[in-house]
Amino acid sequence: MLAWYEQHPDFVQPPMRYNELVNVMRGGLRDVSVSRSTVKWGVPVPFDTDQTVYVWFDALINYATVAGYGTDRFAIDWPADLHLIGKDITRFHGIIWPAMLMALNLPLPRCIFAHGFWNFEGEKMSKSLGNVVDPAALVENLSHLIGIDESMAVDTLRYYLCREGTYGLDVDFSSQRLLLRFNTDLANDLGNLLNRTLNMFAKFRPLIEGQPFEPKAAVSELFATTLSAVTADYGNLQFSAGLEKTWMLVNVLNKMIEDDKPWALAKVGDAAGLATHLATLLTGLWYVANLVEPCMPTVSNRLLEAIRRPQVTWSDLVWRGPGSELPEVSSTVLFPRIQPDQLEEFLAAQTARKTGTTTGAAATAATASPAATPDSGLITIDDVAKVQLRIATILEGERVPETDKLVKLRVKVGDEERTIVAGIGKYYDPAALVGKQIVIVANLQPRKLKGIASQGMLLAASAGDEMALLTPMAVLPDGAEIH
Repeated sequence: MLAWYEQHPDFVQPPMRYNELVNVMRGGLRDVSVSRSTVKWGVPVPFDTDQTVYVWFDALINYATVAGYGTDRFAIDWPADLHLIGKDITRFHGIIWPAMLMALNLPLPRCIFAHGFWNFEGEKMSKSLGNVVDPAALVENLSHLIGIDESMAVDTLRYYLCREGTYGLDVDFSSQRLLLRFNTDLANDLGNLLNRTLNMFAKFRPLIEGQPFEPKAAVSELFATTLSAVTADYGNLQFSAGLEKTWMLVNVLNKMIEDDKPWALAKVGDAAGLATHLATLLTGLWYVANLVEPCMPTVSNRLLEAIRRPQVTWSDLVWRGPGSELPEVSSTVLFPRIQPDQLEEFLAAQTARKTGTTTGAAATAATASPAATPDSGLITIDDVAKVQLRIATILEGERVPETDKLVKLRVKVGDEERTIVAGIGKYYDPAALVGKQIVIVANLQPRKLKGIASQGMLLAASAGDEMALLTPMAVLPDGAEIH
């Protein structure tokens, strides 16, 4: 077994589980009994009716029998490309099961991947604690409160589950984070891109008809590189990383609208430039619609219907003219933005289902959790989830006149630039900070300091007379989220 592990370093994923099993085997293995005398409901042992087969020995055999063991089909369906299991049963699947297969001279699975658990506010979900999230009820609430059909609500939940954490590790579930993902990623980013694109086609159609309809060649390499990277991420079950790279394309397309200013092109009669711009947006949306399909099949289909483009295998995604058929503007909004009152109603409904109370009582429970009373000084994971921490790069820095400690910084957060006023002037020369990456609170309500609107807050630590800005250990993309 150890020799097999050493020859196949990707046999068990993620690496932490691989290392765990190697350490167990190096510590020495003992024989495991494959029968029990105390369990009467199991499969009887043929040569000893007082014994039944140990449930985990019996369960593992099923992998071979359902793949056609003993028939010609077994050579086709086995070995499995992937065993997907929970992290708490890795020893059965990573040690006992391979040993059984080796004993029969049968091939081993190509990869065993152990996923983590979804927790709730830092605790393992448990019926006794009443903190189990019912996905069917969650989808029903989303559909009712947001005004989307259930298949779109299912895709919303699928997106959150795939996007929120690194697959293989434990992740904390948060209803507020789910709704935040809907508003920012789906409604603001993807939904807004689709709506603006369709509206421009409706408005500028007479101007672009008859023009060459080819996308910008300058961005083709970015999309090809991203396609390759996303393909690798999904092949490694890194769904969050793949979706993050896909959303980088969404952001590129949104920024392109601001940079190209298609309304200005139309105003001066630049029909060729406008056609190129719209062809680029359409081709980009075609890429995005296909790339989100594994996590959001309904969303993918509706995006493709809206832009009148086909679903293709990823190997057939090429940066070329999107064809002659132009999309029509639709009155349907795929992702209607969630309003504050809807947010409160949804959270109250979720709490009501967990506690068994009425919606009204649930609303009270949602605002006054016993785990974090106003006097305790403690906060819940949902409070933390409200704060958006992001990486920003300092582009410019100067001192605020007539102050000792205030500095004015222009920073880049993703595709956006904003101004932040910070009280670090006694510790840092603002000009020397240009080019450095910092951590900022990105969703802080703007406020004016010395007449300057500050759009966020940077994070710093102080001890006595010393101060240090919080910075990432490695250079990260501007706007990267901190979890």
